[in-house]
Amino acid sequence: MANQQEQVKYTQEMLEEAVNLVRHKAISLNEASRSFGIPLSTLGDKVRGRRPIKARSKFLLISEEEQRVVDWLVLYAQRSLGRTVDDLKMKVKEVLELRGDEGRRGDGLPGKDWVLSFRKHHPELSIRTPQALGKERALINAEDVERWFAGARTRIS
Repeated sequence: MANQQEQVKYTQEMLEEAVNLVRHKAISLNEASRSFGIPLSTLGDKVRGRRPIKARSKFLLISEEEQRVVDWLVLYAQRSLGRTVDDLKMKVKEVLELRGDEGRRGDGLPGKDWVLSFRKHHPELSIRTPQALGKERALINAEDVERWFAGARTRIS
């Protein structure tokens, strides 16, 4: 009997064949588990549809898509229009929808673990807290702007 610490080796093809045989009642779940070396709970979950037979990729975006998201974030940052984590999630959802993928969760948004992983992969990006606008800048009105430009025009000419 295999030690619980040991990982059982089986291929995707073996898993698919075992699920197919059990679903078509050619062999029992226990027999398939023993014959193919697949843990009973794993095989049972696949047969009952609790887990997909084919594992999903652990990456939500392909590298080109991820780079497009990074470029989008950098572009906005260069314009002093930093994006929030929620903005990032919505952008990723848009990218997934363009591909026809509904994402991992019901709402189509990536989770906080994905965001943490994304930030680790892209240390050049940072999250910053916006500072409050100083009262001097907050009190500027259209007349002040016109006066400033008038003064600038006279200094230039």
